[in-house]
Amino acid sequence: MKNKLRWLLMLNKRLYKKASFVIILLLIPLCVFLFSIAAEEDSGFLHVVLAQTNSKDRVSSAIIDDLLCEDTIVRFSKAESPQKATELVKTGQADEAWIFPENTADDLAKFASVGKDKFITIVCREQTVFTRLTHEKLSCALYEYCAKAYYIDFTRENLPELDALSDAQLTEYYENVSIDEELFVFDNPTSSAENDKGNTNYLTTPIRGLLAVIATLCGMAAAMYFMQDEDSGTFSHIPQASRIYIAFECLMIAVLNVSIAILISLFAAGLAANVLREAVTLLLFSLCCAVFSLLLKLIIPSQKLYGALIPLLTVVMLVVCPIFFDFKGLGFVQLIFPATYFVNASYSNAHLLYMGLYAAAGCILCIALHTAQCMTFRKHK
Repeated sequence: MKNKLRWLLMLNKRLYKKASFVIILLLIPLCVFLFSIAAEEDSGFLHVVLAQTNSKDRVSSAIIDDLLCEDTIVRFSKAESPQKATELVKTGQADEAWIFPENTADDLAKFASVGKDKFITIVCREQTVFTRLTHEKLSCALYEYCAKAYYIDFTRENLPELDALSDAQLTEYYENVSIDEELFVFDNPTSSAENDKGNTNYLTTPIRGLLAVIATLCGMAAAMYFMQDEDSGTFSHIPQASRIYIAFECLMIAVLNVSIAILISLFAAGLAANVLREAVTLLLFSLCCAVFSLLLKLIIPSQKLYGALIPLLTVVMLVVCPIFFDFKGLGFVQLIFPATYFVNASYSNAHLLYMGLYAAAGCILCIALHTAQCMTFRKHK
């Protein structure tokens, strides 16, 4: 047992003498740090600038304050005047400008009673799908105030017995009614409550996927290290049939080192949920990465070809795996790569099981392929 532990310790120590492994390891905290910094900055896929025709208008001021406080993929900022907002759009510093009228409350009341429209001016550089989607955000922001105007108008039209009450009194009744239930409840039947992070910044969302790609890259690099050792005769004293187990140990140790760095980085950035769950997820993920890299080595025994495929596979994983976008049509292709399971396991308990099945199936394929190669080697020998 002591000899085995000493052997594993030596294999681990050898990794830190390789510059490429150290660089991969340093990429993990660097990646988390840069994304965390970016998440704290003002950012968004679209920039909408808000302006008031009347800076003393109470309703438009409240709406603008609500929008400025939100943390979404649309970045809101406030301009000093409608002219300044329009200028920001013209110069490309903003995608849209929303200009509120002189008296928003009156315009909302007219909208509710006589169907007046177009009381908010939108200045945009070009109409796109994304800019049109932002208009839904504007509708949501106006809903609270518009609903109140509809309520008063409906009461005046249909409940004459309440004519003695002023608009202020009707508004007071409206605001005193509290409804705790939500109209829509979003839930994932395969997720655990502790993994529902709530308002996760969209910039930090891809971090888990990027770290998974780095870990897979580490596994493939470790497979190349083993190929170099085989070429130099480092493991020549070990029978051919047993070398697959040594290869798996080398790959597993390398990926475990990276997984520990990932675990520490996720907790340091506040992106991890439960330490036990994250540890189990990363252990299963390490098995998947080691198996994936080993299977790839058995299929592609050429060191040069294997090295040439690493950057290509890295790009494929970034595109195919659900890191930035989840392309449902590529479901089968996604399942080839371990990064897919790690990303989905952050909210789906089922993917923990899938990772175990992936590792088991990969081990069986590796053993079968290695056995076939050993038999071929003996025949030629």
